[in-house]
Amino acid sequence: MPNQSSNSAFDQLDPQILQKAIKELIKQYQRNRSNLIAWIIVRYAEALHKHPSYADIQGDCFNYQRFSRQWRWLAQHNAPLESTSASNAVHQ
Repeated sequence: MPNQSSNSAFDQLDPQILQKAIKELIKQYQRNRSNLIAWIIVRYAEALHKHPSYADIQGDCFNYQRFSRQWRWLAQHNAPLESTSASNAVHQ
């Protein structure tokens, strides 16, 4: 039976490339608080958690499982920056 993992494309990437991408995405998120970027970080973190060779490289892939849950919360609860700015302007 073929592997039906939704991370099959990510399985081909080196985990270190995924880690570097996450670091860059976090920098982008800090600049604009984009929900889309937060969701991409969730996806990359889940890919690292499930990566077939990650446990061999790091030994503790469950940190990325917790990390992805934290970013999922941010993605779900973070109001877009424009809405927050508009709301603050109305209340002043």
